[in-house]
Amino acid sequence: MTLALAYILAEYNIRPLDFNLVLMSACTLILLSLIVPTIAFKFLLEKDVDDEDADHEMDKIRVEMVKKALASVDKMYMPERVKKSVKFDLMSQKQRTKIRDFTKAWLDVVKHPEFSGPEKELEMRAFMNAFQIERDYLDTITQQEAKYQNFVLELYNEVLLAEALIVQPNTVEAQQEEKIGQ
Repeated sequence: MTLALAYILAEYNIRPLDFNLVLMSACTLILLSLIVPTIAFKFLLEKDVDDEDADHEMDKIRVEMVKKALASVDKMYMPERVKKSVKFDLMSQKQRTKIRDFTKAWLDVVKHPEFSGPEKELEMRAFMNAFQIERDYLDTITQQEAKYQNFVLELYNEVLLAEALIVQPNTVEAQQEEKIGQ
């Protein structure tokens, strides 16, 4: 726009020396309007979180979240094999489960019979409690760390999805068993 206005002046019989001065002034104004904000905003605006820092911070938050959930499961009274199953599933949230750990858990499931009704109920309650602890922790983090809020909300959604996948099928199965028993 500035350059177009400068060239419009050429139609008004301005001396070439004056036109060149106007043209140089317009170009200087354009360059300054591009360069100054770039430099000034670098110092004036808050720095955005880069992906590497966010990933590192999210790993720390995820590990601490799972640690709090595991501590709550440890405090619960339930059979050891139910507790072990719940803890394995919670540990998988850290995204550090090795194939060896998965294979060991799978062999435990194959060797032992399915959980009884009361054991399923305890497992479901343990998961519900653990997921609540995780959501509470994430809520606290979002109130303290505003710059990581979007990333923490993604983690919150993961917890909600995990709860829906683990708890919901168990409640549907329990309702179906209850209808069959009647």
